[in-house]
Order: sequence, then C-alpha cells, then structure tokens
Amino acid sequence: MLIGIPMRLYICLVCLLFSFSKNASAAVILQYHHVSETTPSSTSISPTLFEQHLDYLVQNKFEVVSLNKIIQTIKKGLPVSDNWVAITFDDGYKNVLTNAHEKLVARGFAYTIFVNPGLIDIRASGHLSWEQLNSMAKDNVEISNHSWDHLHMVRQLENESPTQWKERLKQNILMAEARIKEMTGQNNQVLVYPYGEFNSEIQKLLTELDFIGVGQHSGAVDEFTNLTRIPRFPANGIYAKLETLKTKLKTKAFEIVNYPDQPMITMDSNPEIIIGLNVKDFNLNQLVCYCGGEVMTPKWLSENKFKIKATQKLKPGRNKYICTARSIKQPEFYYWFSQPWMILNPDGSWYEEG
Repeated sequence: MLIGIPMRLYICLVCLLFSFSKNASAAVILQYHHVSETTPSSTSISPTLFEQHLDYLVQNKFEVVSLNKIIQTIKKGLPVSDNWVAITFDDGYKNVLTNAHEKLVARGFAYTIFVNPGLIDIRASGHLSWEQLNSMAKDNVEISNHSWDHLHMVRQLENESPTQWKERLKQNILMAEARIKEMTGQNNQVLVYPYGEFNSEIQKLLTELDFIGVGQHSGAVDEFTNLTRIPRFPANGIYAKLETLKTKLKTKAFEIVNYPDQPMITMDSNPEIIIGLNVKDFNLNQLVCYCGGEVMTPKWLSENKFKIKATQKLKPGRNKYICTARSIKQPEFYYWFSQPWMILNPDGSWYEEG
C-alpha cells in the first residue's frame, strides 16, 4: 500500500485503475420471427438451422440470458458480459411454440416474444393464443409489447396533427401493455418498434411513458446503449446462416456520444449523418461504413466525430448505414453501429410494402 493513503481510498484507486484496464464488453440480442420451412423465407429460419444456432451457443459457452436482465444491467450503468446473448421473437407466431420452444427449454434458455394483443384477440391466423402464451410463460418466457396492431408508428394519418398522432401512439402502446398485463400478469414495458420504424418524437414518448424501445437495426449493446433505440441482430432470412451468426456474436458497441441529428424519415436519397463517439479501442483509419453494396470512407471532423454520406441513391423504403472497426485489444471482435433510414417516395408519399 502507498504510504499516507488510507486503506479505503487505496482500494477505490485500485478498483478504478482496474476498471480502466478492462476490455469493453457488449452483449448481443438476436431477432427471429418464424421458425418454419413453410413461412415467408425473408422472415424465417428452418427448425434444423435454428437448432444449430442453439447448439453453437452451447458449444461456445455463451450464456443465454433474458432480455430484461440485459436491460436492467444497462439501466444500472453496469457492464454487460461479452458472452451474454438474448433471444427474441417478433409477432408471436405459433411456430415459435411448435418448432422452437422445446429446443430452448431443453437448453435452459430464456427468451422474449413480442406480441400484438389486437391480433391475438381476433385470433389472427398463425398467431399464438393467450392460453398458449401463458403456458410458455411458465418456462421463463418474457411476453412484451409490439404495439396493439403492428402499425407503422412513424406515419401520421391524413389530416392528423402531430399532437393527435402522438396521442394515438400513446394510447396504442398503453392499450397493448394493459392487455398483456391483464392476460399474462407480465408488465415489462419493453416495446419493439413494428417494422423497426421509429423517430426522435417516438423515442421521447417512450421516455415519458418509462418504456424501453427496441429496434431492428443491427449492433451490440453495452452500458452506454440508448434505451430507446436498442439494436438487435436479425438471425433469420438471409441472415440465418451459421457463419453469419458467428460474426454477430463477436461484436462490440461503439460508445456513442452524439447520435445523428438527421431525421430517420427523409426524402433525401443520399442522407448524411454526423456521429460523435469516444475512440478508445480502435484505429480511426480502420473505421469503415457500408450502405448496401457501397463501401463508404468516413470523413473525420475531429478526433471523435465523423460524417458519412452514400454516393448511391437509396431506394424508397427501409435502408441502413453500417459502420464497423476492429478492436485493438481483442482483434477477433468488431465494433458495430447501424443507422436505419426510412426513405420516402420522391413526391413525399410513404413507400408501400413490397
């Protein structure tokens, strides 16, 4: 012990130095929809391949934890673990019960399923019932909010004022949460944005309601993650391959200081964003960004701020920029950030689902 330093202060200094020396850690949240060979390929993974995902997690000693465990850890400002993985399913399809549930339970894996109570109440085809969800909940399944009826939250109705739009969303979210609580007893106050669509006003609304907001843009999470734009890695459709999964599980979260000011909903087919972040564990010249097939070289404005802009025109609909950089301390890991875009049609109208 250093002479003249009280024992309590000495211990605090040692802990502080240790915290600075540790590697940054981040958890990964996986997003699935259908587990089936007969559902739309864009949102599906086969039961066989899904089981391979689970086996890989077991064989490589990943700890599958509940989404709420990750959220509560972040809320406390505590570091998450690099080997934490959360499994989530959107929309509440029956094939999660028939083709995935037993596989997860057999391995002791918790998971979260996000449901639309309005669709359950009308017994929409292919969706789980409240009875089935309650049976699944007994096996450590979290049941959370995906809006009442899977609406496009960012879209204002014709002749609807911003105030009316915000009130409509508020009632939709709260009605869904109340129904989930009534039918299952669960009240997690975690909302997955339908279609992954959100904006700054919706983020503010969730903060006012004391809700967590989860998206469909890719990335890892750590104690600095914004809890109204939590990223997840898609693990179905074209992203279901096991090799792709291995890459996702070796990612870290950039420590974002300033998120882009540019609104995510825009008519600009070449949007530009400026991002501020703390640079600690990667080389600036190794940061690379992507948009579809285009590789974008960031322009650094300072030691911790850069801007990027696609040269190719983005098509109307959902798009995203992805930025990655290799970790210096753990070269097998990559830092990862993605920015979702909702590009309007050239006349300002909303794009239609293809």
